[in-house]
Amino acid sequence: MEQELYTLIQKAKRRDKEVFAQLVTRYKGVVFRQAYAMLNDRMEAEDVSQEAFMKVHASFSKLGSEYAFASWLTRIVSRLCYDRLQRKKQREEKVIWEGSKEQPFSPANHLDTMEHKQLQLSIEEALQKLSPEQKMVIYKALHMMR
Repeated sequence: MEQELYTLIQKAKRRDKEVFAQLVTRYKGVVFRQAYAMLNDRMEAEDVSQEAFMKVHASFSKLGSEYAFASWLTRIVSRLCYDRLQRKKQREEKVIWEGSKEQPFSPANHLDTMEHKQLQLSIEEALQKLSPEQKMVIYKALHMMR
């Protein structure tokens, strides 16, 4: 079984479209489940799954060993998910920032906003000290809580 898989991967690296389709069929469930676990959004996970296989197809020559295919694919999916989470976070921050401009000034709102900003800065500083893998664990945990 393992040898059959490695033979498929070797053929797919040589741009055999039929064999690549077999690999997609074999791994699409795994890729989708990983993306969904990280993003907690079905449509985003489907998009990431498609994008991951497009990246694999385009950069197959960069795969050093057929034996590393599964971990390579997992890394690609993780990076794509991480990028999407980052873009989503930036969009949400932009909406919050733009939304906060519309609120009338009041001392109570100002203190709450300042305390919130200070807490947000403290959290961001702590997150910057973490490795990308540790950050992913936190993002996964936060998305599971929703």
